[in-house]
Amino acid sequence: MQVYSCLRLELLSLIGEKIIPPRRPSLGLAAKLCNNYLSGLTAITGAEALNMGMRAGLGPRVLSKVFAGTAQNAICDRFNPCPALFRMLPQAKDMRAGSMSS
Repeated sequence: MQVYSCLRLELLSLIGEKIIPPRRPSLGLAAKLCNNYLSGLTAITGAEALNMGMRAGLGPRVLSKVFAGTAQNAICDRFNPCPALFRMLPQAKDMRAGSMSS
């Protein structure tokens, strides 16, 4: 059984960078759901905070610098909803959901 586990982890490591074995069947799915839930909430609250600050007159670059302090998170850093901040994101290239653009 131990050999099977090592082989499985070795194969999974080819797909992802960080493998965290859950110890029991189905706990991996529970961990994935919890992670997706937290990531979704972080994305929603980050977008709302940006929207609130921009409506108050702050620029998105200033807000992002402020958030880089105690509110820094991977969602705001990598998937910021403001097109002007990250030119490589789909929203910066005027891509819309369901459309294909080159």
